[in-house]
Amino acid sequence: FNRASYNGAPISASASDPVFQMMGSEDAAHTNGSEDIYIPVAGAGSGWRNTTHIGCYDSTHDDVSSFPHGPAAVTLYGRGFGLSTSGYVMYQGGHSIIGNSAAEVSAARQFFNFAFMVMTEKVPIVTTSSVPASMVANGVYAVSVTATSMVGGLTYQWTSTAGGTFSNANAASTTFTAPSSFPGSNIQIACVVTDACGRATFHASSVITPVVLPVHLVSFDAKPVQQTAILIWNTSSEENLDNFEIYRSYDGKEFVKAGQSKAEGKGTAIMNYSFIDRSISGEDLVFYKLKMNDFNGGCTWSNTLFVRINNADVQGNAVITSYPNPASRFLNLELASLGLGDLDIEIFDIYGRSVDRIFVPATNLQNLVTLDVSKLAKGTYVINMTDNQTQVQPIRFIKD
Repeated sequence: FNRASYNGAPISASASDPVFQMMGSEDAAHTNGSEDIYIPVAGAGSGWRNTTHIGCYDSTHDDVSSFPHGPAAVTLYGRGFGLSTSGYVMYQGGHSIIGNSAAEVSAARQFFNFAFMVMTEKVPIVTTSSVPASMVANGVYAVSVTATSMVGGLTYQWTSTAGGTFSNANAASTTFTAPSSFPGSNIQIACVVTDACGRATFHASSVITPVVLPVHLVSFDAKPVQQTAILIWNTSSEENLDNFEIYRSYDGKEFVKAGQSKAEGKGTAIMNYSFIDRSISGEDLVFYKLKMNDFNGGCTWSNTLFVRINNADVQGNAVITSYPNPASRFLNLELASLGLGDLDIEIFDIYGRSVDRIFVPATNLQNLVTLDVSKLAKGTYVINMTDNQTQVQPIRFIKD
C-alpha cells in the first residue's frame, strides 16, 4: 500500500501482515489516553511513508481537518525514518490495552506479534545448509550451514539424534560419521547457531536411513587350498539383496576388493556361495570379510576371517591352527602337529615388544591350548612358539 498517496479512502495493512493477525476489531481498546491518534505534522513531504504499516485508523477524528496529512492512525508500525537499516517502531493509541475484552485481546495480540517479529532479524539467520537427504551406516558425510548475524561472533553446535560423530561439532562446515546402526528410518541432524549476545537459531534437517538389510548370514568360513583360499558362506532372507563383495587384507586393517558374487535372491531359502581367491600366492596370512549390498544402496558387513596360506613350518609339519581371529577374549591353538616337548609361547606386539609369555610343561600339554588375551590392547600381534623340538612359524592374530 502506498501511504503517501492517501486520498481519504479507508486504508489498512494487508491481510498477510505479520503484526495485524488477530480476531475481531481492536478499536475500543484505544479510546481515551493522552495519545489518541497519530498524524504527520504539516510541512514539506508530510504524510505517511510508504513503508509505514497502518492497522487501525480514524477517518472522522476531530483533528483530521486541522492536520489533513492522514489518515489518523490508531495502530501503526514501520522502520525508523523509513530506512531499511533502522529498527522497527510501533505506536498504539489509547490509555491501556490490559484486559480480557475482545478489543483488548486483539490489541495485545498486535503488541506481541510485533515483539516476536522484530526479534527475527536480530537472531542469527541460517541462509543455506547442506546435509545429505539419506545416509547409510558408517558412512562419512560433509555437512555445513551458512549463517548471518547483526552482531556477529557466531558459534556452532552440531547434534544428531542417531549418535555418530562429528569431526568438529563446533565448526560451520564439518564431516559426520554415521553410526554402525540407526535407531529408526528417520533421524535429525541439527546445528544451533548462537551470536555474541546469546541469541540462538536452531536449524534441523531430516535424514532418511535405509532399513536393515534383509539378509541373514548363516555362516562364513575360509580355508586354504594349496596357494589359494576358498571362501564359503550361507545365507537366508534375500528378498532385497543385490550382491556380495569380497574384501581382502594382509594386515587385518586395510582391505581391498578381491571379487564379487551376485546374490540369488531366493527369499527365506538357505543359499550356498563360494569364492576362490587365486591372487595370494606367496602370502602367509590373509584376512577376508564380506560386504552385502541391497538394491536400495544399503549394506552390511560380515565378521573378519583369516587364512594361513603357507601352511608348513621349517620342519615340514603342519602349522598350528588358531581361532577365532580376530579374538576378543580367548584365542585357541590346536597343537596336534607338534612334538611332545614343553611348549614355550611368547606374544609380541607390532613393534616387536614382548607383551606376554606362557610356558606349558609337556605333562600338561593337550591338543588344544586356550590363551587369555582379554587384557591385551586392540591391535595386531604375533605369537612365537617352540616345543623344544620344533620352531613353529609365527602366528599372527588380531585383538578386537
